[in-house]
Amino acid sequence: MTGQDRVRVLMAGPSDPFAARPSLLRSRLQDEGIDVAITERLPRRWLGPRLFSKPRWDLLYLTDPPLALSEPRLLDLSLPVLVAYSGRYPSTNLDGTPEPLDLATASALLRRAAVVVCPSESMARELASAGLPIEQTRVVPPGMPPAGRPIRPPSETGPLRILTVGPLRWWRGLEYLVMAIGILVEGGSSVRLDIVGHGPDRNRVTFAIHDLGLTEIVRLTAYDPEQTPLLFDHADLYVCSAVAGSFPTDLLAAMARGIPVVAADCDYAADVVTHEEEGLLAPPRHAAAMAAALESLARAPQTRLRMGAAGRRRVEDSYSLEAHARAFAGLCADMVERQTQATARIEGTQR
Repeated sequence: MTGQDRVRVLMAGPSDPFAARPSLLRSRLQDEGIDVAITERLPRRWLGPRLFSKPRWDLLYLTDPPLALSEPRLLDLSLPVLVAYSGRYPSTNLDGTPEPLDLATASALLRRAAVVVCPSESMARELASAGLPIEQTRVVPPGMPPAGRPIRPPSETGPLRILTVGPLRWWRGLEYLVMAIGILVEGGSSVRLDIVGHGPDRNRVTFAIHDLGLTEIVRLTAYDPEQTPLLFDHADLYVCSAVAGSFPTDLLAAMARGIPVVAADCDYAADVVTHEEEGLLAPPRHAAAMAAALESLARAPQTRLRMGAAGRRRVEDSYSLEAHARAFAGLCADMVERQTQATARIEGTQR
């Protein structure tokens, strides 16, 4: 593809810590004819018209709706603006910010975007139920990095190592997970749980651990981009206990590594996990059901191995970085073509 044919995109907003690194995504998109500049923040001095005037950028892609909410004038630019939507309860910010989105307010604002990019059909339908025209959405599944290691055979000795990663907010349902661990320990199971993340509800989780006498069983640590991936490498099970949330790319990150998963069947978990295939789904806010799911897999190492392999296949088939890059590149090309046609119509009426 020649330089004149290439699409130039400014991608602004936080990147998903569980999906492919921005540098890797940029490389794949370049192969698809998309030149991308990536910034996590748009400083106010950048928001003048010079930044967004052609020929510098063809598209602006906001990866986080709160950025559009805080700077709505971005949606009034002369170039097409794409906005990613991954749910009302953000999980890409592992420090626990920002606050949940009001769906009606967000939907009203997102009508001003050229396209709203959703990771699943169910999320597009959620926005449609709030008033956003379904034709204004485009489903682009997230792209996960390729697996870095073979699936580790399950250990039949030692404690079952369980991991969960995400913001420490009430919607993650971590108290229910801690209670489930307490039930397992009372029943004689040997388990260890690592809870990783930041957030304003850290004290709630800490109190739950202490109240149940689990300080030797449950470890609460801050997210570390260097150390946290090592916890994935040693985990036997990954758990998402969210009672509400966003699209669960944390589950996909575990599945890509061949780790079986247990998830509360809430919002979008069923978009990526089929019960008894890649893992188990349990009712949300139900510690006993979560404990039963964990115990059943603790007693069945070969089932864990089968589910881990199925999870990796699902990510490779439906959430590969290559497929994401192709879908996003196709969307960008469509937006540029639509903009070109609109400009031609305007120029035609002015003659």
